[in-house]
Amino acid sequence: MTVGCILIIKGYLTTMIKFTNLPRCWQELKTELLPAYEEIQQSGQVCNGKYRELVEQQLKAITGRKHCRLTTSGTTAIHGALIAWGMTEKNILGANYSYVASVNQAAMLNNIKLQEVDTNGLMTIPDDLKGFDAVIPVSLFGNTIDYDVLLPKLKDTKLIVDCAQSLGSKYKGRPDGSIGDCAIFSFATNKPIPTAGTQGALVWDDDSMCESIEVAFNNGKKSRNTEVVSHGINGHAFELQAAQIHFGLKHISKWQARRTDIAKHLNDAFSDLPFHVITPQQYCESNWHKFVIKTDQRDSLYLFLRDKGVDCQKHYTDNFNNFFGDGRAMEQTQKLCETVVSLPNNQWLTDAEVEYMAEKVNEFYKEEKWK
Repeated sequence: MTVGCILIIKGYLTTMIKFTNLPRCWQELKTELLPAYEEIQQSGQVCNGKYRELVEQQLKAITGRKHCRLTTSGTTAIHGALIAWGMTEKNILGANYSYVASVNQAAMLNNIKLQEVDTNGLMTIPDDLKGFDAVIPVSLFGNTIDYDVLLPKLKDTKLIVDCAQSLGSKYKGRPDGSIGDCAIFSFATNKPIPTAGTQGALVWDDDSMCESIEVAFNNGKKSRNTEVVSHGINGHAFELQAAQIHFGLKHISKWQARRTDIAKHLNDAFSDLPFHVITPQQYCESNWHKFVIKTDQRDSLYLFLRDKGVDCQKHYTDNFNNFFGDGRAMEQTQKLCETVVSLPNNQWLTDAEVEYMAEKVNEFYKEEKWK
């Protein structure tokens, strides 16, 4: 039978339920995007133009920040922030569990120490941050850390928040990205606002940082035809991707509401199954960027679901401290690396696809398919 856009034959899908779905995003936005793409190509302004400015205004409105700089990627945003705030050859505290870009740039430029995470993958807050020049927590899977625990401990330590996965999430009613010296966002095929390509953004409040941030993202130069005055990177924001972000941001509330509804449905469907769903703490209103479960049968479930046409993913499998850190045993990180699996939770899933996933996960456990 045909359900939505899926052909189901004897319980098997002929197409994959996709983890991300750029084609469906395109179908929703193309009426607005096609004229924008034509406009960009005709103008010859391929970077740092009208749509960059529009996105920066939107992100300032969402976060309540005074300043925003759209750039090439979330990774570039972290790199530029570290340069602008003078974080080279300094002591940085980072989260041991996330996507590797969260610590890669800090590790290349600085001395980095990695901090163990809790059972939901969020960085634990040490009692004393003395000796650290900056701390970079990650709002993982759309869930924030408890800022009220962290902020009193900062003193002179800078706070750079990795919000690559949490655009739209809130901490005690405050938009994530509004807290700290600065925060970064990311836009790519697998982010809350998907793009065909990558972009990132940095948001901050301190007026005195504006020039150093622009220099950092302009290859260390104040303007194109001036001398190099600092280390820097190519942080241009490209207009084609910026246009997609601009029109996507207009739908952020609707898209987040849909992901939240899907997560609620799956949570209810899995209520009597023997695994743990990573859910936000009471202080956090999550954007439900990812729907992540922890199960000792992770590898078997992963293979079973993919065989049934469900594009589940393993987020994440790297224990950073084994490479970037001092090799200390981090048991909670290792446990997460071995047990987490993410189910598709994009805003374009049909009700039929969500129900099918729920049925297959239940089938796996109730029929003990891993045995």
